Amino acid sequence: MPEQVQSALQSDRRYVPRWEVNNLVLYKQEATDFYKECLSKDISCSGACIATDEELTSDQKLTLEIHLNDDIAFHVTGRAMWSSAAEGKYLTGLVFNNVSPRVQDLILEYAFNLNKKSLNQHWFKGW
Repeated sequence: MPEQVQSALQSDRRYVPRWEVNNLVLYKQEATDFYKECLSKDISCSGACIATDEELTSDQKLTLEIHLNDDIAFHVTGRAMWSSAAEGKYLTGLVFNNVSPRVQDLILEYAFNLNKKSLNQHWFKGW
């Protein structure tokens, strides 16, 4: 991961944390009919970072199928906020559009089971 991206992720002070993951994502660009495969690098209830074989432009609209594990996947739309070349891939930061409460619950439950300690430390820091 490029140093500036790593630094940005480490210094991120979002209310909703992102969790490092490595899950299957299928994405489709607006005005195309087929999905392409990539991997997620991190995820939150409001967005994700994906590693693709192609550069996605800023404001590119996408339809995504994000797999949290072999049994759980969800569909969401979003748009690219930034893209950066790294390690033979393109990292793209996404913001999700109108995430349903059900999808938010799926992501939070997945994140909680993935790393309970980190989630508690983030939300209860200083208590």
